[in-house]
Amino acid sequence: MQWTDTLEAYPAWQRYLIIALIFIVACSIFYYFKYRPANEEIAKHDRRITELNAEIQSGLDMKDRLEEFRKEVFQLKERMRLAEEVLGNRPNVDYLVKDMENIASQCGLKVEKFQPLQEINKGFYGEIPISLKLFGGYHELGYFFDKVANEARIMNITDLQVVGRSDQSNNTTISADCRLTAFWYIKQE
Repeated sequence: MQWTDTLEAYPAWQRYLIIALIFIVACSIFYYFKYRPANEEIAKHDRRITELNAEIQSGLDMKDRLEEFRKEVFQLKERMRLAEEVLGNRPNVDYLVKDMENIASQCGLKVEKFQPLQEINKGFYGEIPISLKLFGGYHELGYFFDKVANEARIMNITDLQVVGRSDQSNNTTISADCRLTAFWYIKQE
């Protein structure tokens, strides 16, 4: 006896109901064990595709701006080169002594004291303060300050004290004590 013979023993409406129930159970099993997990997997992959498309678009936008970034990097490197040129590397104190003595002698001043003080680290730049004592005339001192101001390296003169001298031999009418500060650029690693 086959299962179809068993079904024929039931009235037609019951047979249709049993077939419908079997169909509903089969569809439910398919939905819960096959369709829904596959649908969730597809949704997960769709979200990942959306994320990857956003990353690709961001990369393409950056690629379009690559030349702009290169120009900006070039400009920043040029500014760093100029800063290094103006601030220089750590100054050689011996060179500063000779340079200041040359400038002072060109201006008609005599350097009596040139004493480097404790170096100061300010982060991206450093300072070497130097105590100076000069002898000469008012105009020569002004000329000296002008020449120091026009040097390629950035240097400041502070704590200026000018005293008149009664000994006017060799055109030395004043004595000036000051602090000259030389700066240098500290390269960051």
